[in-house]
Amino acid sequence: MSKLTVLRAVHRPGVLLALLLLLGCPSVPFVHPNTKDVEQLESMQKARSTGALAQVSREQIACDSVHRTCARLQMEKGGACLALAEASDPAERARVRECAASAFAAARRLLPGDAPANEKLDAGVGLASALRLRREGATPDSRRALNAELAQTTETLRGLPGGAPYAAFFAGDVELNRVLTGETPPPQQCAALGKAAGELGGITAAPPDLAGRIEALRRNIADAQRSPARKCA
Repeated sequence: MSKLTVLRAVHRPGVLLALLLLLGCPSVPFVHPNTKDVEQLESMQKARSTGALAQVSREQIACDSVHRTCARLQMEKGGACLALAEASDPAERARVRECAASAFAAARRLLPGDAPANEKLDAGVGLASALRLRREGATPDSRRALNAELAQTTETLRGLPGGAPYAAFFAGDVELNRVLTGETPPPQQCAALGKAAGELGGITAAPPDLAGRIEALRRNIADAQRSPARKCA
């Protein structure tokens, strides 16, 4: 699975715990975040670093305050779920894809407004990746709703430092999916595909975790444009 489906942040187990304890995270068990939450975050980071992704994907997270610690707990879980998103068992695949979408949506909700831009970007890219996966095999109504949510997430990414290439990729992907599934009416499909190609054409420097995906999407858009059903190009 591409690195696009996992968090790009580098975690340093132990450093976070020491820092947050120094900052005075409360030890009262029902006030979040507390020392238990910080310990859980460090434990999840260690588990992911050793490849225990299934364990992380099943963590129960109580931290529900608008705080970076609570958000990062959800991002750890979401990243593990995305890494397992191509599981061979259909039931497990459905579980982890739903888990990823729920976890990254929670992470975005819990990130405070003054959180670092890279954490906002991680949460947005993670959610967009999860929505794209959930769209596979969805019913027409669910697919339209997921495309709408993905398009909205894309616009948020566009406004973040470093988010423009990801926004262009996901925006182009939405346009192509809407064409291929008939969500975009036939008379408008060539224009939509042109818009999708234009999104990708505007990318000047793609991050390494995205470059291969962009090239594959470019080919798919070109194939759709050349299709006898459309003959756009």
